[in-house]
Amino acid sequence: MVKSPVVLLFVCLIATRAFAQVTTFATWSSATSGSLNGVSITVSGDPFAGVASFSLNSPDFTPDSGGDDVDMFSYSVGQTITFTFAAPVSGLTLHTLFFRSANTYGPTYYDFSGTGLTGLSIVSGNADSSVSGYQWDVSSANWLNGSIALQGSVSSLTITPSFDAGGSGQLLTFSTTSAIPEPSTYALIFGVGALGCAVWLRRRRATA
Repeated sequence: MVKSPVVLLFVCLIATRAFAQVTTFATWSSATSGSLNGVSITVSGDPFAGVASFSLNSPDFTPDSGGDDVDMFSYSVGQTITFTFAAPVSGLTLHTLFFRSANTYGPTYYDFSGTGLTGLSIVSGNADSSVSGYQWDVSSANWLNGSIALQGSVSSLTITPSFDAGGSGQLLTFSTTSAIPEPSTYALIFGVGALGCAVWLRRRRATA
């Protein structure tokens, strides 16, 4: 039970303050490794992988990167690929760029599997495609640009296409979003903290 009115006021005010959503994108150091928000990523399953920088500053992507030069992982069409995270990651979003579909000599669907993965949902872009369970159906789509939410606390992810089409690279990357208090929230914390100290000193003097 909260007995101090100052503490109660502090809790109520902080609960109502705004928190900014900050997006962190993965960085890729090579065709076999990367990092996301301090968590190492190991890649296996495709000998033709590479790394390139592209812009995700487009309505197709959620959240908007706010700029260019986002690291993207490129690999050959039709290849099964596995990403292993050194620690489980929650709030994971997959961003796809130039992904192939049935109408562009690629697969008709992609199967997703992995440790900690509990579901998928399309959050933006990826027109004319759909998700059912752990399968991404692209049989009616063309080029696939967009964002897919990966639900659960994911420590590994395998993407398996239904058809080995060969061809040039398609690109992807991951992001996570975390809530960061806005500057006004920090000011509130400082102000309420100072008020609490003043009340504590006053009570101490009164009982001395």
